Amino acid sequence: MRYLHFIGRHRGIYLRYTFYALLIVESFFALQMFLALNVFHSINEIDPRFAIVPTALGLTVGLLLSTAIALRKDLELRNRLFRAVADFAQEFTYFRRVDGRYEYVSPACETVTGHSPAAFYIQPNFMNQLIHPDDRKKWGEHVHRMNTDGHPEEILVRILNSVGEERWISHLCSDVRDDDGSLLGVRSTNLDVTQRINYERDLQRLADYDPLTDLPNRRQLMRKIEALVPDCRNGSPFAVMFLDLDSFKNLNDTHGHTFGDEVLRVLAGRMRQYCADDAFLCRFGGDEFVIVVPGVDTPEVASNYAKHLLDMIEQPFLIRAQRFFISGSIGISLCPDDSESPDVLIRNADVAMYRAKLDGRASIGFFSRELVDHAVDFLKLETQLRDSLEAGALQLHYQPRIRLADGAVVGAEALARWFDNDEWISPGRFIPVAEDSGLIDRLTEQLLGQAARQAQRWPGLRISFNLSGQQFRRPDLCVWIHGVVLAAGCMPERIELEVTEGILLNSKQDAADKLAEFRRLGYRIALDDFGTGFSSLSYLRDMHFDIIKLDGSFVRGMADNGKDMAVVRAVASLCQETGMEVVAEGIETEEQLATVRALGIEEGQGYLLARPMPAAEMDAFLEKTGMAATPQILST
Repeated sequence: MRYLHFIGRHRGIYLRYTFYALLIVESFFALQMFLALNVFHSINEIDPRFAIVPTALGLTVGLLLSTAIALRKDLELRNRLFRAVADFAQEFTYFRRVDGRYEYVSPACETVTGHSPAAFYIQPNFMNQLIHPDDRKKWGEHVHRMNTDGHPEEILVRILNSVGEERWISHLCSDVRDDDGSLLGVRSTNLDVTQRINYERDLQRLADYDPLTDLPNRRQLMRKIEALVPDCRNGSPFAVMFLDLDSFKNLNDTHGHTFGDEVLRVLAGRMRQYCADDAFLCRFGGDEFVIVVPGVDTPEVASNYAKHLLDMIEQPFLIRAQRFFISGSIGISLCPDDSESPDVLIRNADVAMYRAKLDGRASIGFFSRELVDHAVDFLKLETQLRDSLEAGALQLHYQPRIRLADGAVVGAEALARWFDNDEWISPGRFIPVAEDSGLIDRLTEQLLGQAARQAQRWPGLRISFNLSGQQFRRPDLCVWIHGVVLAAGCMPERIELEVTEGILLNSKQDAADKLAEFRRLGYRIALDDFGTGFSSLSYLRDMHFDIIKLDGSFVRGMADNGKDMAVVRAVASLCQETGMEVVAEGIETEEQLATVRALGIEEGQGYLLARPMPAAEMDAFLEKTGMAATPQILST
């Protein structure tokens, strides 16, 4: 049936060539009959059965000839169809015989290699000449395997095209054998995957490098430390240095993040030049960098390296025609002394850096076990504080401020108090945790709201509330604080905002502008703990404070220290001349109280006068002692 179907598809060929065969055979037979008549002289002498022979022979020859021609036509058609498909494909395909001659090369070879198919037909094994020199060994091993084993194989190689450009080729090759299993050659498909390789490289670079500074990122850092640890165990120590820029957020807030990015790029380039060839420099994130320095065997060597690095960072920067300075602090952990784990070494250096920052700008700190204990306590306290803020568990105690002339209560300072796990936690512990963990704003919002609501119950008093110096970095500080007070239903004239000299560390002008805005809104401003910071009288003149609160250390030292007495006298005199009020803090003895009065200081706070107390006890205290008349509200 298949043969009859085949004949039906090629009936034109069968009719034509069968007719030709019959014509030829019958003609030949007629000639033979003519010759036979010359021999036998009578047709009757010829057996009539011979007449069927030419017809049968012609039909047979016609069928055989037609079948051969039809098969050839089918083969040619299939070959044309194959070439049409292969020529249309983007892949560069070829068939190469064992002796290196190419039987077929698709036109796509010109797109992939830059060479026409003719170049392949002319030169046997032409593909070998295109392979990149660095990949020729790999290619040679592949060709050898194909010529021997012949198993299908795919490899990734580079070629150099006709103009010398490097291209990546995905080369898929398989053997072609005859019926006896003898290798005839190989067939191959080659696809240009250069764009994919470049894309993968870009992705890999994004995964391993910081896009802003083009420095290795923390993924590479981990791999680098992991690679150094085995050598460290064999006597090749190294140091991990964690660098954090000082007050970089202020630079971003002042000049913008684009400017800050430029600074980081310039700094990265400067640090690249400084770090030795064997040192590994990484941008860890934000304004943090990590440097891994091999061969550091003592803290002294590490300290000298870090010091020179900080000196380099502190050289002036010139960006957008602006000249400015930055500094950084460095924490150091040593391998193997501090750890052999990459994660732990980085964490230890980070902890050491944090401790170094407590010593001020441009500081260097080394890891110690005590720092880990401190970090553990910090995290534990932070978790407790978050939970307490969520539950609204923090409360305020109020310490009365007394007019020394008659003992009347003229105000109260709101002091944060926290009772958790059956113990009172000192503000000296939880306030720094709140500042460093970013919880200080939530704490301020809760407690300032409490203080403002309480001020409504004590119309004759002003409530003073401490602001964190860290909060002065907020551009919207004044709007935010004012909103909290108004939301509590309190007028700003009932609130005094206390600040310390720490607000001047970053930008004196910015702090002065914010304080002026607070005073314009109706708040009174007090400088708290005067004498514990810069103790500069120029600040009192330039910042326009309403109240100066002398730190208790001055009050306690006046009896025995003439310098303390001189400072207190000078401050009291300056304030009296400029209209600022002075409050003496930490009055604990009758002698101190008498001295303060003698200096003309009108108001005081201290355990001798009244301890901090909850609001309910403050109510009772006010009933017992009497409340002063409503203080005069200063206008600006």
